[in-house]
Amino acid sequence: MSRETWDALGQRLYAKGVDVFNAAELPATEAGTRDPKVIALTLLARTLNSMQAANLLLQNDFTVEARALTRTLLENLFFSAALAKKGEGFIAELELDDITVRRKRAKGLLDLLEKTPERADQHTRLKTYRDQLWEEHGKTSEIRMVDAALAGGVEDAFIAYRELSTDSAHPSATSLSRHVILNEGAREAPFEISALPVAGHADLVDTIELMCMAVLGVIVATNETLGGVEAGERLDDLADTYRMLGTSGTASQNG
Repeated sequence: MSRETWDALGQRLYAKGVDVFNAAELPATEAGTRDPKVIALTLLARTLNSMQAANLLLQNDFTVEARALTRTLLENLFFSAALAKKGEGFIAELELDDITVRRKRAKGLLDLLEKTPERADQHTRLKTYRDQLWEEHGKTSEIRMVDAALAGGVEDAFIAYRELSTDSAHPSATSLSRHVILNEGAREAPFEISALPVAGHADLVDTIELMCMAVLGVIVATNETLGGVEAGERLDDLADTYRMLGTSGTASQNG
């Protein structure tokens, strides 16, 4: 399937996301910013902004960097889907995740401050803050992406997430090899190091397809959490187009 075809769907999905965001009514509940609808809209906003950024990278031939950013779109999908399924329960997990990360950051800073006696006052204040977190919340844990994907029923997308982590986002053997160009048969210069990572047309199209999958999933999950928002193009039509393009692409590869 061509880049232009996937780009066209991406534009439609972005427009739909904007329509849903603009048409949504902020809930006036006692939960305030902890309301699942509020969190869903923040995830949608984050998704739409990252989609724009990834598209700018693709337009300037930074395919690998766009793939790394597409990985964050999948993270938004996992969280949006889990939120749609678990509601306030997932928000509680988010808060405990934040506390866990704060404690880890505090420990790292405390270890650093112990090496600088002249900053003992800062060490004391930070230790008090960390101890207070322990007293108020006890043992907590971070949210694992695979668990969020499973909770949201989108575990198949975790396969793509893992691939993007390996071939683009992390400095793995696979991603680093994108900078190595082998000169087969050459004795004096058997390989070259490229300043820009090597990525082909297939990588580019695959990136846009994964972006579309993630954004469509986030919009569907957001719409579910919001209770249904009638705005813009029908989600069913967008989903049908995505499935049709995916099926056509598979048929072309097999053919």
